[in-house]
Amino acid sequence: MCDATEHERRKPGARGRLVQLSDGRPWLLAEPAFRPTSTGLTTPNVDPAIERFHEQIVLGDDVSLADVLDVARSLLVANYDLTDVEVAELLEVEPGTEAEALAKVVLESLFGPDQRVRGYVDWVRASLLANGLGLAEIPASSLNDVLTILIATNRTVPPSQFVDACRAARDRESLERLI
Repeated sequence: MCDATEHERRKPGARGRLVQLSDGRPWLLAEPAFRPTSTGLTTPNVDPAIERFHEQIVLGDDVSLADVLDVARSLLVANYDLTDVEVAELLEVEPGTEAEALAKVVLESLFGPDQRVRGYVDWVRASLLANGLGLAEIPASSLNDVLTILIATNRTVPPSQFVDACRAARDRESLERLI
């Protein structure tokens, strides 16, 4: 592998999740942006893998390591100028713990962390994004009025319902781990 550092290979604007790869150094796996277009949903395009992962997770099946490596490759190449050989070398993982750790980071890059506690700020952000207000700048003095209208017109759920649902999901997951 080339001796260039991660920082030297990083593309401008790269962002994402840090993961230690086979060279022992941390690299950024891109976090896909979700925007519905005529050609797909994600940039970089990982739509087919998201479909497969979602189906496998819902059905309780194991996630395919080949799919994990394919997505990791796409997310790595989105952030770095690397050759195919360099990417292959960086993504060499041993079956077991190493492969599971990579799969966990890849799935978190696609779906977000499982255990993230969600609160009021998450609800506001989700409510505004769901209503096409993601790019709007809303003054703090108007935010409660905007959110009140969204609730009154059934365009978002009340904050307590959102937070309660998030807490219930977290509690249910914690209980399942105990059983």
